[in-house]
Amino acid sequence: MDAVLLYSAVPQARNLLAALSAHQVRPAGSLPELTRLLVGEADVLCLVLQPGKHAPEGFLDSLKASYPVLPVFLVPEEPTAGELAELSARISSLQRSERREKPRFDWP
Repeated sequence: MDAVLLYSAVPQARNLLAALSAHQVRPAGSLPELTRLLVGEADVLCLVLQPGKHAPEGFLDSLKASYPVLPVFLVPEEPTAGELAELSARISSLQRSERREKPRFDWP
């Protein structure tokens, strides 16, 4: 099963975890922990960010440059029930594309 990474700098992320209970969620409470999960997790389906006020400047740009095909969903600090249901439906519709086992070309 593909993992959904969740970074939440907001202490009250219980509603978000409950909304994503149908998925295999790997929560991260800090940016170093999120980095460890991004690098160490083999099958990442998407990343859900609830950054709050603690996200450093340029974090999203760096994330998009390092992981250009990873779907990233931004969630407000206090999401409504409708927003949470829509997020869960969007994640359920995602399909992870299979990666090549070997490169297209033989490199010397």
